[in-house]
Amino acid sequence: QALLDAVRQAGVPHDARAFRPHVTLARRAQAALPPEAFVPVAWFADALSLAQSVPGSGRYAVLDNWRLAQGR
Repeated sequence: QALLDAVRQAGVPHDARAFRPHVTLARRAQAALPPEAFVPVAWFADALSLAQSVPGSGRYAVLDNWRLAQGR
């Protein structure tokens, strides 16, 4: 909420819909796969990137990056 308040105060155009953080795994998939088709994946992240999809291009523009503390 604090971020949205700051965006509004700064006059930055934004989407009025509620934001739902997510990870896109299969964009425009043709059919659903059963859960057993997926194997568990584990990884360690050392950075977090905020990206914006570029309409009509299938690409993303990185808006910012943050290093994560070791061991997280």
